[in-house]
Amino acid sequence: MFCCSWRYQVDRPEVNELVWDKSVINMLMINGDGRFASGGTGGTHGIFSLPNNYFAPRTGGCWPSMSPDNSLRSWVFLGSHKGIQFCETTDPQTGKGSVTHQVDFTKSPGLTLTSWQYDVYHPRWSNNVRFLSVGSQFTQWSWKAEARIPMAVAEKVEIYVGKFTEDFKSIERWVQVTHNTHGDYFADTWIEPAVWPPAWVQLKPGE
Repeated sequence: MFCCSWRYQVDRPEVNELVWDKSVINMLMINGDGRFASGGTGGTHGIFSLPNNYFAPRTGGCWPSMSPDNSLRSWVFLGSHKGIQFCETTDPQTGKGSVTHQVDFTKSPGLTLTSWQYDVYHPRWSNNVRFLSVGSQFTQWSWKAEARIPMAVAEKVEIYVGKFTEDFKSIERWVQVTHNTHGDYFADTWIEPAVWPPAWVQLKPGE
């Protein structure tokens, strides 16, 4: 958690801007144009209008995530640890929005929880709006133990990448992208764009 957030231009760090300092923030994730973010504050999760404008609460949950485009879709993790709850912002000026639907991760091919006590953790949107990543399978997580995730559990945890259907109501398919006996956690997935924008423009002499 943190109480202040700033952003800096990577190639000009002296150029910076205060993003938020009105409350403690938990797990802030910013959208495509940097004007909105999904995160938590004061025990609830919702949408931040940036810089330092308003916070619009949505619903309880954890692991809030924000669509990488400017659609203002967001989600929070369900308490079952097996899916997400989608939210939409219908009025960016006021933050008005609603909770829309749930996506059950276990109903899509490629990710099978072999027993009811197995869980999925760390859902995270990629840079591509149609893809996300999760870690699975978890059977134990002790916040009080020195090893929060015992090795017998960790060796079964792999990273999966899923693709949303076009309507974002379900997952088309999951693909396991790690295969090892070490715990794999907190994955951020980057999907290479099909077409790259130019990184620079070469000007003609005199321009």
